[in-house]
Amino acid sequence: MGSAQGEIMPSDPALPAAVGQRIEVYDQRGRRVSAQLVAAAGPTSEVEAIRVVTRAVASQHPDGSWGSDQYPRLKPCYTAQTIDLLYRLNVLYPAEGEATAQPGPAKRVRRAADWLLTRQHKDGTWGEDAWDTCRVLSALDLCGIGEDREQVRKALGYLRDCVDHEWPDRRSFWFGPGFLGAALEVFNRFGDIDAAQKVLDQLRTWWDDESGRFAADSGDGTARAPAEWHTAWAIIGLNSVGSYDLWPDITHRAELWLTQAQAGQGCWVPGNADPHITQYCTSQVVLALAPAGGREESPARRGTEWLMRQCTEVEDPLNVTLMAAAAVAQTHRLETTVRLPYAAAIEAMDLVEEYADLTKDIGRQIRFFADQVREQGTQITSLSAKISSLDRDLDEALDEIKVRHRPPDKTGRAAPGGLLHRPVVLVGVLVLVVVLTVIITLLVVGPD
Repeated sequence: MGSAQGEIMPSDPALPAAVGQRIEVYDQRGRRVSAQLVAAAGPTSEVEAIRVVTRAVASQHPDGSWGSDQYPRLKPCYTAQTIDLLYRLNVLYPAEGEATAQPGPAKRVRRAADWLLTRQHKDGTWGEDAWDTCRVLSALDLCGIGEDREQVRKALGYLRDCVDHEWPDRRSFWFGPGFLGAALEVFNRFGDIDAAQKVLDQLRTWWDDESGRFAADSGDGTARAPAEWHTAWAIIGLNSVGSYDLWPDITHRAELWLTQAQAGQGCWVPGNADPHITQYCTSQVVLALAPAGGREESPARRGTEWLMRQCTEVEDPLNVTLMAAAAVAQTHRLETTVRLPYAAAIEAMDLVEEYADLTKDIGRQIRFFADQVREQGTQITSLSAKISSLDRDLDEALDEIKVRHRPPDKTGRAAPGGLLHRPVVLVGVLVLVVVLTVIITLLVVGPD
């Protein structure tokens, strides 16, 4: 996106003034947008929830992805999740033929979808496993990208092979009913009833009727992800069928088990050695329970509040912010949509991009100055060599003068070869010294 004030070229001598003017304009706009957002939020609404969503959406990378650079393998998953977030806030993929240069969030959805289409592996998957692939397929479906695209056909074919034969991820940490729930949602989205029925049959084998949850323990000693995560995604898959509840008793009992498993502070799977697992499991349980009730005291709302607190308590908050924003979009959907003025949101997001453009301009200017400094450093090195050479010439001249000098004899006359006692020679030597001094001064200081 071009900057509002025009691009600053590397050799622009007006850089300080131009940068100052642009920062002043952006600062004024930023204060205005912030005031609009807070005013629209109202005194009784969750202003922090709106801020979390705005920060999450504004964190999109230039290539269109979302997610922390510290965990690049997770970017396809977080990018798909954020597309879903925007969809819930009625920010949709631009229709075909619509200008791609339009400002605001819709442009970000297009950029993210385009990035996902370029990140598919050769086997048809995205990310680390089949679950990530399911999340990307769901996001592409929200963008209206269907089986007419080769990437979608290839990914669906991969998932069908997994269902018909054997899941290649069976021994991975995350494999279990959570994978099947995600696959069930995908096949329901794309209308593949046969594949969905096969997934349902497999999902039923993971149900633990005694505990009222979907268990992940395979019995072969393989470490598995927490049952909270698997149960959440089994519920999401079952709810994707529509208004018809396939297994009403199972779904109800699974939701009840998740509600009872919530910790006092609002999270799920507390005390895990990897805090990221606690954060991620909490975010997915919120997505599963939110449709069951959005009241303020509901488990989903308390889980969302816990995630928002985590945004200010962790060292690398970006991924947690994306999780919290997704939870906000589920549990605060109506409040956020009504109170978030889209004109202000669009301007805020464009403002972030213009700041990024300004940063690039300054970076180019810094690189230009760095090249100049390196060039001047080379010139200084050459000048130092010349000065050293002149110093040697001067030392040799002085040595020659000393050799030619002879002390006077007893009569007071200069001894043979006593050149310094000849006025003409003495004046010549002094002139030579002065000239050399001037030359050295000019070389070091410069003509100015």
